[in-house]
Amino acid sequence: MQKITLSVAALLLFFATACQTQQEVLSPEKTEAETNNQIVALDSVYRKTVETHYLDGVLNEEQDFDAMDYHSIMIMDKIVDGEVVYYSTHAFTNQEDLYAWTEERDIPLREHHSLIEDLRGYAESSGAIEEYEKTGVMPQYYLDYMNERTNKSQTVAGKVKVLGLGTIYQDGNCVQDDARSAGFFKLNPSVSNRMNNTTSSFRTISIGLTSLFDRTFFRQQMIPTVLSLPLECINLNGNRLVANDRTSSLVSN
Repeated sequence: MQKITLSVAALLLFFATACQTQQEVLSPEKTEAETNNQIVALDSVYRKTVETHYLDGVLNEEQDFDAMDYHSIMIMDKIVDGEVVYYSTHAFTNQEDLYAWTEERDIPLREHHSLIEDLRGYAESSGAIEEYEKTGVMPQYYLDYMNERTNKSQTVAGKVKVLGLGTIYQDGNCVQDDARSAGFFKLNPSVSNRMNNTTSSFRTISIGLTSLFDRTFFRQQMIPTVLSLPLECINLNGNRLVANDRTSSLVSN
C-alpha cells in the first residue's frame, strides 16, 4: 500500500445550533428482522462494496471477527468505475501494533485517538455533559477548550495541521438536499436534532479520518475509525451499517 499523506484543509469549526432535548436520546435498538430489512434496502440503492479484513496483518477470508473487539482502522482503498467501493479493515490485537502499522503509512491515527480521548475526558471531568443534558445548551467553556485543543493539536500532531472538513447526510449516497444535509463539520460534540440518529452517509473534503459515536461528547464509538478518500461518499452500509441512523457525535481530521 502506498503511503497516505493528509492534505491541509482550511480551518472551520461547525457546531449544531439546534440541540437535542434536555435528556439525551440514545440510538434506538433494532431487531434482527429490522436490521435484515435495512441491509436489503440499503444495498439496493448504495454502490456495491467489496470488503476485506485483516487480523494482525493476516487476511481473514471468513471475516469471522468483530473489528470493534480489537484495535482497528477501516480504509476506503479505491473506487472502480465509479460503482464498486473497496474497503479494507485492519485489526490488531495490540494497539501499538496498529499505531506502528498506520505510522508506517503516514496515517496519524494515534493523534486522532489522542484528541478524542482528551475531548471526551474533559467533557466528563468538567461537568459539561451534565450541564448540557440539563440545559440543552453546549457550555461555552467546553467549546473554548475544544478550540484550544484544536490549536494545540496542530503543533503536537505534526502531520495534522488542521482538522478535516466534510458533510453528513440523512440519506445514502451523499445526496445533496439542503433540508437533510448538515453542512460542514469538524468537531461536533452533539449532532443537531435534525441529524441526530439520522445520518446515513458522509464525505470529507480531503483524505481524512472520521470516528462516529452513538452518544454525545464522543462516547461509544460504533465502527472503526474510517480513512476516506477526498470528496468520496462513505455510505453507512455493509460493515458500517451499525452506525446508520445512530450517530450522535463525530470527530473528523
